[in-house]
Amino acid sequence: MKFVIGIFLGLIAAAFVQGTVVHQLGQGQDGASLVAIVAGLWAAWPLCARGLLERKAFLHPPVRRYQMPAKHAFAKVRQVLTDSTYNYGDKWFVSTADNDQLKLVACLRFTDEEMRMEGTSVSRMTVRKERKQRLLELEVQLEKEPGNTTLIQFDFRPKVEGLAWHACDRIVFAFLHDVQVLLGLGEEAYAEAKEPVKLVPPWWLLAITVLGLMSFTGAVGKHMEQNWQKVLDGPKEVERQKADELQTEESMRDEIAAWKKFKEIYNVR
Repeated sequence: MKFVIGIFLGLIAAAFVQGTVVHQLGQGQDGASLVAIVAGLWAAWPLCARGLLERKAFLHPPVRRYQMPAKHAFAKVRQVLTDSTYNYGDKWFVSTADNDQLKLVACLRFTDEEMRMEGTSVSRMTVRKERKQRLLELEVQLEKEPGNTTLIQFDFRPKVEGLAWHACDRIVFAFLHDVQVLLGLGEEAYAEAKEPVKLVPPWWLLAITVLGLMSFTGAVGKHMEQNWQKVLDGPKEVERQKADELQTEESMRDEIAAWKKFKEIYNVR
């Protein structure tokens, strides 16, 4: 959701800057349009960055501690993988179940329907359903601790065909819920040691910002130069207009004189 809101805000900011600041530069707006793009990126970046962090935390949940022996916890997670069924028959395929290393590796393949818009124009758009492939890989690592407690780390890696990047999210939710039912809530293992995440602008955004400011400065300079040239050319323009008016008056007088002469020669009344 944060991605959508961030992109929406970015488009609004870019359109606002393009329609107000950049548009006022007239002929220089082509060179300054990069500023509108930069404004949109800065408006979208905080929410998109926060969305990426939340996405990472969703697919790679924090390590949790459970009050049970490691072998018992391993068997319960293995049971969830064996018993879980999705989409009327899709099941996990467990490729690794190492009791000594306390490691589980599994994957789930399934197909899903995705809506696709087709057409040569808005009035001729049609909606067509397509079958797309989905793959969700899972790695579970358990670790023994003194006092019959166990640390468990889940890592999900979804791979989807098409544009529905969130297609595997419901499977992740369902699996974590089933694990919680069997193992309990547990507690986050390293919550006290975690530091607040600081959003630092990436280097590419800073680089584009510098280029945008340089482009905008050049466009503003060109616009000011054009306005100053108009001020300097003002007196010359006034003189030219006066000369044009005098020439027009002389032409009219010549035409009137020629007409009078024509009437006198041919006795036209």
